[in-house]
Amino acid sequence: MLTSPGIQRSKYETAIERVRLNLLLAQGSTTEAAELAAKLPIVDADLGPQIANGLTDRTLLARLALATGHAQQARDLAQQGLSIIEASHSRDYLVVAEQRFRLIAGKALWVSKQATDAEPMLRQATELGEKIYDPARSPELADAQIALAEALLDLKRPLDARVLVAKAKAIHATHKELGEQYRLPLLALEARLAARLSL
Repeated sequence: MLTSPGIQRSKYETAIERVRLNLLLAQGSTTEAAELAAKLPIVDADLGPQIANGLTDRTLLARLALATGHAQQARDLAQQGLSIIEASHSRDYLVVAEQRFRLIAGKALWVSKQATDAEPMLRQATELGEKIYDPARSPELADAQIALAEALLDLKRPLDARVLVAKAKAIHATHKELGEQYRLPLLALEARLAARLSL
């Protein structure tokens, strides 16, 4: 175990808590998410029979670390997850987890001002996202496109970034309602791109 729960929980209760933790992270409720994560029995991702739950738990912890400003911890967790996936005989069935870990690792590098290292990781996350998500409607894919565009802007490649912004914007336009965790990064990126292109 990565953490030791204070009380025993059934598999059903733990599954519900994973869903709740995911929702809290999506809503940006990091304080509540951290409190719940501290109580959740986290499964070691390298335990063969429980690899799916273990990778899910590691993904949640990495997202929490990134959301609370602990970029290095987020990157370490993501890299550990990727190492487990790459060594697994079931890698072909773990593509969703791999995409999420690559996205987290790339974002962690980007917020650490390492755009050169972030770009290939974010590109891989975007390419995987195009394979596993609906390319016309997936907010998760748009999230990866936005992150990659941010890195490209830092690398002085605004025209390449503009292509990704257009794709993300088209995805967002297919949803009447979309949470701020998706909308605000795109709005900020559009403003940043416009300023760069006006120079």
